[in-house]
Amino acid sequence: MANARYQLKQDVYMKLDGQWRIVQSGTVFDDNIAVGYAPAHVTTLSPGEPAVALDAHGSAKPIRLMRFK
Repeated sequence: MANARYQLKQDVYMKLDGQWRIVQSGTVFDDNIAVGYAPAHVTTLSPGEPAVALDAHGSAKPIRLMRFK
């Protein structure tokens, strides 16, 4: 399956790398396009910034700017 790169628009409580956390706005991460995040919560970044493969467990993989509360 294809992956996409997302950037959070607001703080969101979500599971990343197997842990539930409050992830701050501005965080950029990759996930499967089938997940379907709400447009109010994320921006799908430019296709010029390709997403990487997901971890073996299939969960989202943080890329950069990971910020937690």
